[in-house]
Amino acid sequence: MARAGVGDAVRRALVLIAKHPSVAAVGVPQIDEESGVVTVDVTFSVNLPSEWRHQGESPSGVMFREQVRFEFPGNFPLAAPQPSLRADFNRNLPHVQPWLADGRPVPCIYDGYLADLLHREGFAGVLNQTAVWLDRAALGILMDPDQGWEPVRRDTFDDVLVADAGFLQGTVNRRGGHWFTEMEYLKFPGVDGPPVVHGQIARAKVPVNRKTVAGQFGEVEIGGDLKLRRGKSLALVVWPGKHPSGKPIVNDTYLPETVESVDGLKERAALYGCRQELDAGLNRLRTCFSNRAPAGPYTMAVILLARRPFAVIGSESPIELCPYVVEVSPPHLFADGGATVVRAAGHRHAISRELLARMSGSEAKTERPSWTLVGAGSVGSKIALHLARAGNGPSVVVDRSGMAPHNAARHALVPATGELQ
Repeated sequence: MARAGVGDAVRRALVLIAKHPSVAAVGVPQIDEESGVVTVDVTFSVNLPSEWRHQGESPSGVMFREQVRFEFPGNFPLAAPQPSLRADFNRNLPHVQPWLADGRPVPCIYDGYLADLLHREGFAGVLNQTAVWLDRAALGILMDPDQGWEPVRRDTFDDVLVADAGFLQGTVNRRGGHWFTEMEYLKFPGVDGPPVVHGQIARAKVPVNRKTVAGQFGEVEIGGDLKLRRGKSLALVVWPGKHPSGKPIVNDTYLPETVESVDGLKERAALYGCRQELDAGLNRLRTCFSNRAPAGPYTMAVILLARRPFAVIGSESPIELCPYVVEVSPPHLFADGGATVVRAAGHRHAISRELLARMSGSEAKTERPSWTLVGAGSVGSKIALHLARAGNGPSVVVDRSGMAPHNAARHALVPATGELQ
């Protein structure tokens, strides 16, 4: 059992662990005297079919006996323990966190905050979810078609691209291909690393040739001592086509994000079935750059649109957006060739009426309801404001009075500063 120094809450958790039907063995708890963190290795019996049990593991690499390390924080049970898997556990599985805990993969056993599960179902609920996760990982059914395809985790990347996912998904066809669009970006100094980019992807395709490319790239300093920069460039959008049989190319293999270079980006595009389309787009831009004087580098976006077997979580489309940023410069496009650094970027949805409606809990209908606001005073203005934030702003605003400066004390609109009011 636990040695001296283990708190009562952790002691009770250890008792629950030992009694759980899926637990085969419990290790000796280890205590960090400085932080009060208690770690314990728990061996789970995974429910493998008889053939896999004889082999000792499933085709997905899950063993008949799997060790899970639980790390109990000093304020447990106010905070939840963190489970982690053996260091060589297969990370090419969905519902695995993008980070490591002391070199160990971390399973995503619950759709939400683990503390919420702990406080609702107790530590027994955490154990149950861990056992279920291991069983489903062994059977290769962590992905639930009814819930949707889990996109590659992109919530921990520093670089961010804002793009209209619906627009990009709507441009995909069965032929495969690529196109360019404009991108504006801000570049912030990184902390002990490369600059951090916040980019905005336009909603329109643009032609790219030797004449236009000169005006499509540029970057200036705007922050003085802060070393902030503002730039404009292009985003290359790429998607897969179809097999010789006519069936669309679908990638049904979940992979964590590991792209770090141009060569790695091309390898990932090959897995998604759009390597030729990516090469065609990059070669076109390289040709346009070939007669330009040395300049840059400029930040460019590349968005691979992977076709999945069913709709992506949070979307009605099976097309998943996989965005990246890379530095390009004339006349050779990539300064270090295939070794040029590529950074995976997080995706943020562009503001649209459909997005506002969905985030407000309403049905995102394609047509906005038409209505007229009669009276835009302290009450009416707030009604209009909140409905506009839900994607259903008024078509017409009618008010017989003008706006006086003192009305700003109660009005939803915020007046601009200046002498003329």
